[in-house]
Amino acid sequence: MKVLIADGSSMVADRLLTVIQDIPNVELLAPTLDAQTTMGSIRSNNPEVLIVDARIPGARGMEFLRSIRRENPAMVLIIVSNLVYPRYRKQYEAVGADLFIDKSNEFIHLFQFVRELVRRPQMQVGTESKDDIREWLASSKLKVGLQLALLALSTLSHFIGL
Repeated sequence: MKVLIADGSSMVADRLLTVIQDIPNVELLAPTLDAQTTMGSIRSNNPEVLIVDARIPGARGMEFLRSIRRENPAMVLIIVSNLVYPRYRKQYEAVGADLFIDKSNEFIHLFQFVRELVRRPQMQVGTESKDDIREWLASSKLKVGLQLALLALSTLSHFIGL
């Protein structure tokens, strides 16, 4: 599965690469740092998954994301952003985002989502399967949250000698 990462910050792009580089059967394309290079890479490489910064340099707001979706209806579109307010999530979903990730603290979900896409190619995103994917992601977030809570309790109990 070909994955393209597009982010204006090379540090963030490197972090995203690090998160998913060890997933088997994922071919990472060279990351892009602006909207024009991103479109060129999409057109020449035809990635199955695009992980794109909501505010990538050179983009004209939501129109950039709409044009990506129009030209690539089957591509999985994952938007990453620090703007995590519910209204932004709804706007990105309205332009065709299959997944919206908070850059600050949801990278683990990105790893899980891409890994699951590779494992279950039938989970490819289409209008009818978006609810299934959101439900799966919500349950995986719950599992990760529970795992982190258990880890914190375990560490705390070890620290206080229980």
